[in-house]
Amino acid sequence: MSYFFVIGIFEAISLFVLIEQKKNKNLADKILGGVFLLFGLNILLAFIEYHNRQNGYPFPAFIQTTPSVILLQGPMLWFYVKAQTEQDFHFKPVHLLHFLPFVIMQVHFSFSIYFLPQDVKIQMDATEGFKKMPIYTPMMMMILISPPLYYVWALTILRKYTRRIKNYFSKIEHIYLHWLRVLLISSLMMTIIINITFFVDHFVHLAPFGFLQAASFVFVSIYVLFLGFFGHRQEGIYTKVLLQQVDKPLGPETSINKADEDFIYRLLSIMKEKKPYLNPDLTLSALSTEMGVTEEFLSGILNGQLNRNFFDFVNHYRVEDFKVQCLNPQNTNLTLIGIAYNCGFNSKATFNRVFKKMTNLTPGEFKQHVSIK
Repeated sequence: MSYFFVIGIFEAISLFVLIEQKKNKNLADKILGGVFLLFGLNILLAFIEYHNRQNGYPFPAFIQTTPSVILLQGPMLWFYVKAQTEQDFHFKPVHLLHFLPFVIMQVHFSFSIYFLPQDVKIQMDATEGFKKMPIYTPMMMMILISPPLYYVWALTILRKYTRRIKNYFSKIEHIYLHWLRVLLISSLMMTIIINITFFVDHFVHLAPFGFLQAASFVFVSIYVLFLGFFGHRQEGIYTKVLLQQVDKPLGPETSINKADEDFIYRLLSIMKEKKPYLNPDLTLSALSTEMGVTEEFLSGILNGQLNRNFFDFVNHYRVEDFKVQCLNPQNTNLTLIGIAYNCGFNSKATFNRVFKKMTNLTPGEFKQHVSIK
């Protein structure tokens, strides 16, 4: 079991060093480095506690040092998501409140455990006497609730961010932050599994506390190894995506008037005749320049009058063009994804997802359907 601890510590520190060596680090990079450093610290403390219990407590100063540190994991990942999805994010004094649970538990443990005589601390840990303390249940509930709450909160922020970028870009593969979603969901699942185990053990004894704690941190060590192996291969996990337009307010929803009606007619004509959607990198900024209006005005028309965000608006034309190109005999030598690329898509995954959403058919099913006709 010790090997897993060592591997987890080494991997977490390696990821921290990797991020620290990156040039032109921004706030998001620094926070992510702090996340991995925190994982490494927590696994190290858990390893020392495990070593204590297995070898007669050679390091009594490191008894029950891991619980409070766990309360930092949720806020740190939350800060990372905020820094990745919010333009010019910076720390404010109010953000210190996120560390309040950690401070409360650290202060409590200082007086109830850390400052106790050495032999008393060892006896308390060896006999699991801390479970009889009145504050044990509230502290355990704090650990059970806080990290999952932050992961869900961060996922909500990420979901709103995804909706927001679709108002400005027709291609979102490089700014979708899919790996960040995987990171949060996997963290949430790992935390839930560990928390359920400790929650059940609180009412129905499953195993000694030391064994459950060691097993949970072995799980965490494997998880950090997973992050290092797969995360490093994902474009964007260690990079900051700057979206200069995303935090601009959208135009207000207003009732249709003659000027807006004329603009919509001109917009649809340009989309049909000039086909700007064939450019896979088309953005709201580029189209608004083409139309001679501000981004805010174009956003207001799309969202308020046409009831579509920019992403769906542009990809609707790409899907319709694909339908036409599928019937063109000149394209019989092209694959479906080849035709899709000619229509402005540049990602197979995005094409399949968008096509299914807009037609309720996969591209293959549609091809088969029109071929029968």
